Amino acid sequence: MPDDYSFFRLPKALWMGRLHDQLGRADSARHYLNMTLEKLTQRAAALKNYIRVAHIYTSIGLTYAYLGREEEALAASARADELLPLAKDAVFGVNIQRYRAQIFTVLGRHGEALNILADLLGRPGPFVINELIHQREWVPLRNHPLYAVLLEKYEVPE
Repeated sequence: MPDDYSFFRLPKALWMGRLHDQLGRADSARHYLNMTLEKLTQRAAALKNYIRVAHIYTSIGLTYAYLGREEEALAASARADELLPLAKDAVFGVNIQRYRAQIFTVLGRHGEALNILADLLGRPGPFVINELIHQREWVPLRNHPLYAVLLEKYEVPE
């Protein structure tokens, strides 16, 4: 499988792991997710550019979250935020926060995910309410009370 990681795309092995998981193929899903961890950990150790390393740590955190390894997922998420906090970089920092929210969502920590997303919605930038409404990764958040508050506050009237 090609090593195709970039700033804004997740590794193909991570997508394959998710696909196999959704198809009920737990063993092959774990195989792809563990392959993702191995590649990303090696890549993070080899790179010096903190922006790239921060993005890799969000992917590592997301992979751990999909594997159900909460402690490692949260540690990787925190490391990404430490490397590239939103206060330091308002462009790439948004992506880090978005993926951190996704990690919290996968882990079932919906309030924490929505707090991050509420902060992003309150700032000028690329994260907009339509993404929260239409992107599949945010579906688990829909029953949380803060989700309705955000819709009411930021939804564009028809």
